[in-house]
Amino acid sequence: MCNIREESATLPGLSQALRTAGFEVEQVFQEVCPVIRLGGAFENYIESLDKKNRHEAAAQDADRVRDARPRLAHRHA
Repeated sequence: MCNIREESATLPGLSQALRTAGFEVEQVFQEVCPVIRLGGAFENYIESLDKKNRHEAAAQDADRVRDARPRLAHRHA
């Protein structure tokens, strides 16, 4: 999974769940995860954008959902 912040609770929780299920887990630094600190809900931030930027954000989100292809590898002992 890409773009998981190092301090995120997702990282150790997911790693442990996968190990418990018998998967080998390797964490590799790929790139800096972009972070924006929002003063409220994400939806409020999107609503604050102008029409063009709202459209761009929606298109990028749709691309991420379409292109998401999680890969799990299981190595047998």
